[in-house]
Amino acid sequence: MDHILLQVLVPIATAAISYFAAINKSKKELDIVKEQCSNEINKIKIQSEHELNKLELEIDKQASLYEKNTQVDLTKEILSGVFSSSNLNELVSNTMSREFQKKFKN
Repeated sequence: MDHILLQVLVPIATAAISYFAAINKSKKELDIVKEQCSNEINKIKIQSEHELNKLELEIDKQASLYEKNTQVDLTKEILSGVFSSSNLNELVSNTMSREFQKKFKN
């Protein structure tokens, strides 16, 4: 009977030790993988923040350029409207005619 009990207990004990060793090894491997994933996530966060900052700077530059272009276009429209008005043309023409007449009369 002792012999049969020994034949049953030895494999059970060996299996239990192997089982607990495998669980312990799996937990350690899982912790290592978690740490690696955490490091990778932090790396991706830093890269994403850097890219967002670059994009914000680029958008600010584009907005500034667009604003300057808009100001130039508005100034161009205002000045072209001022110089194309018939009243201004007549005024300039009359003033020039008078000045030429004064110069050539003398």
